[in-house]
Amino acid sequence: MTDLALAGQPTTDIQAVILDWAGTVVDFGSFAPTAIFVEAFARAYDFEVTLAEARQ
Repeated sequence: MTDLALAGQPTTDIQAVILDWAGTVVDFGSFAPTAIFVEAFARAYDFEVTLAEARQ
């Protein structure tokens, strides 16, 4: 098994990935909690996202 600490530096600028645990991306009609995405963007990036935008 490779020790990830020894695997070297990442070759991408990606800093975070938001996974679809609640079905908000896969299940289009879902009313799963999207408020967490709005709050995450506001806290991490000081960027406002509406609930409608978070559901897109």
